[in-house]
Amino acid sequence: MTVTGTCNCESIVVEVPELPSFTVLCHCENCRKAGGTTGTLNYVFPGDQVVLKKGTTKTVNTQGTSGGLIERNFCGDCGSPIYSIATGTKIGDATATAYVKGSIFPMGTIAPPAAEVFCRNKESWEPTLPGVKTMQEQS
Repeated sequence: MTVTGTCNCESIVVEVPELPSFTVLCHCENCRKAGGTTGTLNYVFPGDQVVLKKGTTKTVNTQGTSGGLIERNFCGDCGSPIYSIATGTKIGDATATAYVKGSIFPMGTIAPPAAEVFCRNKESWEPTLPGVKTMQEQS
């Protein structure tokens, strides 16, 4: 069953095949800035499984820590971060990996994190989540 997520003003609609049972809590500099907090919860998909059903995202290209291109997609009207596409990383046969912001999906549907990445960027007061794998970078 497909699941739909939207930006804050609902001019962007994204569809994914289903929500995985876990998220990844990312503390990279870009996720911190995009989320307006110390990190964002992301679902990870093969890039070809994320379908833009309505609207056109605005994009900004940045360089990831691995040196690869990260295409960051957000709503040009309300500014909500929607997803990022990392080229050069693969899941299965897909040519890119999509990191879809958990916050675009309905409240009550966001899965807990299974991993925290870029923990070297966490603030000293941020707790360690019990049972969650932590990585200083992203593997």
